[in-house]
Amino acid sequence: MRTFHIGGTAQRGAEQSMVEASHDGVIEIRNRNIVHNSQNMPIIMSCNCSLFRGVRGA
Repeated sequence: MRTFHIGGTAQRGAEQSMVEASHDGVIEIRNRNIVHNSQNMPIIMSCNCSLFRGVRGA
């Protein structure tokens, strides 16, 4: 999966809500607290999580 959602509930219609990576790789989310909504979709609930970028297969 090469896209991920950015933003929150107070987004304006003209703002970009998705970012697509220009290279393949992996993202690791550290210090996360994950809950699932009523559709069983994972939601990250954390103010202190960090994203780390890596290279696939390395």
